[in-house]
Amino acid sequence: MVQGRLLIIDDEERLRSLLARLLQLEDIHYIHCPRCSDGTFFTAKHPVDVVLCDVQLPEDNGLNLIPKIKTIQPDTEIIMITAFGTHPDGVKAIKHGAFDYITTGFMDVMKDFFYPGNIREL
Repeated sequence: MVQGRLLIIDDEERLRSLLARLLQLEDIHYIHCPRCSDGTFFTAKHPVDVVLCDVQLPEDNGLNLIPKIKTIQPDTEIIMITAFGTHPDGVKAIKHGAFDYITTGFMDVMKDFFYPGNIREL
């Protein structure tokens, strides 16, 4: 079976670490980086099947990455995540080609679900 590659772009180390643990449990190949420029550089050099990207990043807005990544790799699916979601940003993300735009409480849901002792079936 061919394994896909997932790219996580998020400046919050705790979230990247939490997602990394989840992906390791599922034996999913991933790479993570804290900045938009790192994500753009990586997608220009390596095939990526899915990008999980924060909206609010220190050097740029993650929404600006959508058209850049889609130009480099049109078949890559992009999922935007944010604790500060707005309806206009969600519409913009989808119009620019994002697969999904996940808002509010994402980190809280991940913490509740994946901290030791809280593992449960969906």
